[in-house]
Amino acid sequence: MAQDEPADDFRRIQGVGPKMAAALQAAGIHSYRQLAALDEASLRETIRAARLRATASLATWPQQAQVLAGAGAEAERVLPTPTGGDSQD
Repeated sequence: MAQDEPADDFRRIQGVGPKMAAALQAAGIHSYRQLAALDEASLRETIRAARLRATASLATWPQQAQVLAGAGAEAERVLPTPTGGDSQD
């Protein structure tokens, strides 16, 4: 991902709130495609290293990210827009 490209909004993924999204960004994960390429163990380690607790939906994050990476405008239409607060975080 180029430096000037905005990072994808991980808060669109169920179970990812602002703190979790920031932890993923800090770990160098900036795009849905990058997140989709991770396995559950790698995600858990990333979350643990950030001193956060994984949510029950963590196992589905790569699949959700894959949908978001490929969906484009369709994702904008059918998925909720983040509101800023997330009780999962």
